[in-house]
Amino acid sequence: RVPAGPPGGGYDEYDSYEHYDEPASRTGWFVVALVVLLLVLAGLLVVFANSLGLGGDDDEAGPADVEVPGVIELSIEEATRLLEAEGFVVSPEFSENEDFDANVVFDQNPRGGAIVAEGATVTIFVSSGTESFPMPSLEGFLESDARAALAQANLTVGNVTREISDEYGLDEIIRTVPAAGEPVAPGTAVDLVVSEGPESVTVPDVSGQTPEEALVTLQDLGFRVAEASQPSSSVPAGGVIGTDPPADAEVEAGSTVTILVSTGPQQAMVPNVVNQTQATAEATITSAGFTPQVQFAASNSVPEGSVIDQDPDPGTQQSVGSPVAILVSTGPDATTTTSTTTSTTSTTVVEEDG
Repeated sequence: RVPAGPPGGGYDEYDSYEHYDEPASRTGWFVVALVVLLLVLAGLLVVFANSLGLGGDDDEAGPADVEVPGVIELSIEEATRLLEAEGFVVSPEFSENEDFDANVVFDQNPRGGAIVAEGATVTIFVSSGTESFPMPSLEGFLESDARAALAQANLTVGNVTREISDEYGLDEIIRTVPAAGEPVAPGTAVDLVVSEGPESVTVPDVSGQTPEEALVTLQDLGFRVAEASQPSSSVPAGGVIGTDPPADAEVEAGSTVTILVSTGPQQAMVPNVVNQTQATAEATITSAGFTPQVQFAASNSVPEGSVIDQDPDPGTQQSVGSPVAILVSTGPDATTTTSTTTSTTSTTVVEEDG
């Protein structure tokens, strides 16, 4: 509606717009939208910074970024050692490549110089040559047999290292590099890891202990323990003489050690040597394990040079090595007469009963 003009019928165009209400400006809405957009962008920047480890608590920071070393044209062994030393996980893939010798890296992913998280996996692509074949399995082979098998397969022996193993016996192959089944080319050097057998333990000296004490000592070291009896002239009955294997021997952990328990001196039966010649009697006593001791006496009934008597008596049990005394006849006493009972010599006269 156009407002009415002033009295008198005149109308001023300026006056007609002086009281006109102009529509609200769009500038305010634009400012609001811009603020919202900036807030959204700020939030996205915070999320992005956190994902890169640039924000938040240090305790929640992810792994550090490191540069991947270039390993192309290195051998698989050199490449693996270099990457693992930098904290990477190595994943080898083999394929034929006529431009690279067997077991040489011809590509990698990520490439050298890339920045990735520490501990990331680096795939190395390894040449198997142009005439590759699967690496034979040598696990469990004796080292000598493994060497022969490699020569027969037109492969060579590389580095040989040794490890303690509870699973593989002494001199058996634990693993090879390259591993069994991986493609290899003729002439490839194969590293061998050879078992030294289980961890060894030194047998302690338990001599002089009681069997019960020795049992505890050996079991504390992880040994299985057996017991056997054995005579001894130096260790009293019931005492420990030693062990089998002996003290200071290096044996496998968990193996069996036998405690040798003394039964005292060895016993044997004294032989009967009465009426034997001196030489025969001494030989008989010695072969029975005893020590002959010879004394002499005159005898009117036992021929000269034969045994009149012995001590201990025949058939008794005595310690091996103990003495057996024999009394050997020197023949009749020439100074003995019927008118006297006193011998004029130092030789004892023995009259036999009957």
